[in-house]
Amino acid sequence: ITTPWVHQMIGDLYSAQRIGEPLAAIPLMTTNGDSTILAATDGKISFLHFWLPGCEASSGAYKYLISPAEEHFKDDNQVEFVYVSHDNKPDRWLKNIQSGDFASESALNLNTPGTGHPFLKYYNIHRYPSYMVIDKDGNVINVGNVPNTPEELIEYLDSLKHQNLPTP
Repeated sequence: ITTPWVHQMIGDLYSAQRIGEPLAAIPLMTTNGDSTILAATDGKISFLHFWLPGCEASSGAYKYLISPAEEHFKDDNQVEFVYVSHDNKPDRWLKNIQSGDFASESALNLNTPGTGHPFLKYYNIHRYPSYMVIDKDGNVINVGNVPNTPEELIEYLDSLKHQNLPTP
């Protein structure tokens, strides 16, 4: 790329993903209304699905891509699914979780209420659905670029479980 402003914009977008950095310690809202910091959990691979209420693409991504993968890993303690909504109405958010159209009730559900939430700004998340993958050490390894079939997503997440294993 030779056009300076295009080169700068692409560099800025890549930097916003913060690949290789620890997950930011920015509070998110739990279903109980408490604030929590999403952090590495016991060496698990974390798949984050960012969704917007009423968004057909967010619902379709959950139903046809993520839900089958989550079902595949339901008994696997090395992979977890986290659903992050962007909804400024807590009652609607909770109803959408219960509906099963956007997220699994049995998974960790978090919210970034209101416009311009710091977590979304920090990672430049402004379209839905969006995805993020966190490695076993709590570092961001992928933002937005995940396989688009359940089988490929399962294979991708399985491959991450075996990365960085200590050598005997």
